[in-house]
Amino acid sequence: METEELIECWPGEIATLSDGTRSTVGIDRPWQKALNQEVDIGVVTCPFCAEEQPGADRTLVVKVFNRGKAGKWKIRKNRMTPFPFHHLILPLECYDNETLWTLGGERKIAGALHTARSAMRGYGGSNIEDAFFFVHIGYSAGQRWKHEHWHLIEPPRKPTLMESDLIELAERENLVVFRNLGFTVVAGGCRAGQCYIIPRRGEMEMFPDRQANTLATTIHRLVTLFNQKFTSAQGLKPDFQVFVRFMNRRLVYAKYTPILNMWGGSEYAAIDEMTPFVLPWPHEATVRHLLS
Repeated sequence: METEELIECWPGEIATLSDGTRSTVGIDRPWQKALNQEVDIGVVTCPFCAEEQPGADRTLVVKVFNRGKAGKWKIRKNRMTPFPFHHLILPLECYDNETLWTLGGERKIAGALHTARSAMRGYGGSNIEDAFFFVHIGYSAGQRWKHEHWHLIEPPRKPTLMESDLIELAERENLVVFRNLGFTVVAGGCRAGQCYIIPRRGEMEMFPDRQANTLATTIHRLVTLFNQKFTSAQGLKPDFQVFVRFMNRRLVYAKYTPILNMWGGSEYAAIDEMTPFVLPWPHEATVRHLLS
């Protein structure tokens, strides 16, 4: 059988290999495990809920913000980390699984973003310009706690400049999932289903309140779409990560990464050898499936 492989390049000097005989999406994920819900939500077995109990040690808590309809959010130092600056941004309450897989909805996502901005501006003893801000949901995305918590870290070195690559990617119409409130959502990158959330260039100034709210709306819409379209054959919504990149306190891009397949030898070799990451299906197939 004759096949045609597809090699593509992505922001950050990443390349992928796809297509050939693998051109359709798959939703069978027998390796995915549901997050444990045997323990009641909010009891002291959760370390983040435990420190809210009367008399608990709160030395790691930097500040608590009341975000109105988004609820109360706290900035908390992360005790175990290799990074000089590493704080956690989290709501005071645990969520059930249904709520957790939506990040609590638009208002809660906006609450996380506004609190991250406050942390970057000096709360917690550091006034940082560049930051990674991210959350993991589900075991295969790297998280075992039911209590949603975002990580805010200062990168250990200046990253690769990606803005020109992002501008070009936002113009690839065959990869656009949707446009929303000044953002373009584009499929691409080294994992199946991965999507970049790219702001208009004029929308990148100092991350104002309005942009935090519209980014929250866009993230929620994208997460909801994947929850609907990529529920597994076993009945589970995809585990995922959301990543937000700030440089000079400007929003550069955000990224949604669902865990739709497990990496094999070729993918781990790509990290060392700089060879293409192998996708189980092309990003164009993801877009077609999402828009079907």
